Amino acid sequence: MNKTTGAGVGFALVFIIVKCIFFTTGLQYTHYNFLILANIVCVLLAVGLGMYVAREKNNQILSTGIGRIKAGMRGGAIYAIVVSIFVFFYYNNIDKKFGEDKVKERVQWAEKMDFKQIQKDNPDSWGSRSRGDFIDEQRENAQLFFSPFMITTVTLISLIIVSMIYSVVMNVIFKNLFFKARF
Repeated sequence: MNKTTGAGVGFALVFIIVKCIFFTTGLQYTHYNFLILANIVCVLLAVGLGMYVAREKNNQILSTGIGRIKAGMRGGAIYAIVVSIFVFFYYNNIDKKFGEDKVKERVQWAEKMDFKQIQKDNPDSWGSRSRGDFIDEQRENAQLFFSPFMITTVTLISLIIVSMIYSVVMNVIFKNLFFKARF
């Protein structure tokens, strides 16, 4: 395992440990935004450290911008894959309650909606259907969206996109601010 890959795996393990600590303490629902922030910071650090430690044989920092971006993406992609695999395992085996709670919230939201107004606003879709049909469709959509597979897919895609953006931004920052002479 090279240093760039190690950066991605290392920060993925940091995030996994933080998420497990939050689960065991029962804070995963009340401090969910903190977990999202921890995920964003860990992918940022994985990309940044991956770019920083990527060096050629003569210990010089990579000379081209594309090379630095690829090095950052390598760390970010490894991070995204490891975290996504963990997220699937987590929501499929450890915290099944998360999906069930989100489905219940969506059904409660659908029950509170003014169905007559929905029928007026969308006569083609809901004009001939009943309130029960509306609630059932919302339940099915929520079950699909909050399934472990869908959460994993969204996590993987979003982390890859974020790591691409971070790689480009970090390339500019490293080149223009920190390493003007050597980068």
